Amino acid sequence: MAKVKSDGAIETQGDTAFEKPDTQELQRMEGGSVARAADTETVLGGLSGDMEDLEIKYPLLKIKNGKSKTPEVSALPDGTLYVGVGEAVADRGEAAEVIILSVRRYWKEYQKVYDPSAILDEKATKKDVIAAGGTTDSRLDPGKTEYRPAGEIRALVRKPEGAVSSLFGFELGGVDWAPVRMFVDKSAAQEILPILVQDITVGGLRARGYLSGVYEFRAKERQFKNGNSTWVPKLRLSRFNTDEDVAKIKGTFGGFASAAPTSDEE
Repeated sequence: MAKVKSDGAIETQGDTAFEKPDTQELQRMEGGSVARAADTETVLGGLSGDMEDLEIKYPLLKIKNGKSKTPEVSALPDGTLYVGVGEAVADRGEAAEVIILSVRRYWKEYQKVYDPSAILDEKATKKDVIAAGGTTDSRLDPGKTEYRPAGEIRALVRKPEGAVSSLFGFELGGVDWAPVRMFVDKSAAQEILPILVQDITVGGLRARGYLSGVYEFRAKERQFKNGNSTWVPKLRLSRFNTDEDVAKIKGTFGGFASAAPTSDEE
């Protein structure tokens, strides 16, 4: 450490006494900032440095359904499938190809009257709902908070032909795919969760799992008795992946598929 004399001068001696002046310490004394040298070199065309707490937020796959605060989404026709901020992957009535990575089924507080500002409670199991004083059927337990099945789905969605987007960076079968998340409840959950449960338990994906199948995913309009309507997802298993494709998906997205549950808030 350098020794500072009363007149402000810096006194230094040989190795047996005072150390050489610490320039960073001097800058602090003078009120200056310190620029530290990077511990690792930068990588040409790549990303380097500390990435332990780097959060990768995968985009949501959604169906355009009514008004949106986002101009890019508002410009899309209802029934359009899109990812992120309004990047369409399938026009209304058309199908996008998806590969399911994982499905988490849970219970979500049922909201009779839609309130976009409401924060709805979630429970992992039906037992948790009952233990908390709730019910899964308000007809049998009137007055109690009702919970209904909901799902978090992690998947790969195929890049539309001719599209230019930074979201699609995983090559499989000669085409690019994007990892996405999708949340379903109410009518949407009623439409696709039974299909996904059927296919993985007793259906065509039982032997090799979700990664072995490719679904056609489209939106269809569902009419209600009161005259209202909404757009809900519709799935149909269309073909199978090879064992090589399944291994490649596992090697790349194993962590994403099995990561902790996330929120449906963007």
